[in-house]
Amino acid sequence: MFLVKVAFWLAVLVLLIPTGGDSSHRSDQVGAGDAMSAAYAAVDDLRGFCGRQPEVCEIAGRVGSTFTEKAQVGAKMLYEFLKDQAGDHGGATVTGSVTEPAAPKPEAPSLAPDEMQMPWRGPENPPRRRS
Repeated sequence: MFLVKVAFWLAVLVLLIPTGGDSSHRSDQVGAGDAMSAAYAAVDDLRGFCGRQPEVCEIAGRVGSTFTEKAQVGAKMLYEFLKDQAGDHGGATVTGSVTEPAAPKPEAPSLAPDEMQMPWRGPENPPRRRS
């Protein structure tokens, strides 16, 4: 029934998308009211499907159960795989908190000692501001 619902809503979405070009002259346009009445009729028809075809509904139920079981097994396998890839954190709880970065290590100066002793050669007087 899930796939039927998905197909229904995709069809409604497609009907809401405008057509390209000048489609105002087409005689085969479908109005919103006609589309909604057809959708309601289709849903009513699907509700009575299991009464008309009980064998098909029984098989579909078994397929759905098998699919659900396989999805659960696959999710468990994925969980175990990701758990193994993450490794052991020594029992520590990972909260997602961000730690503060470590203080940067002092770097060796890039200037030679005699270059550090050079006098300032900037302008004598700073430029004046205009008021």
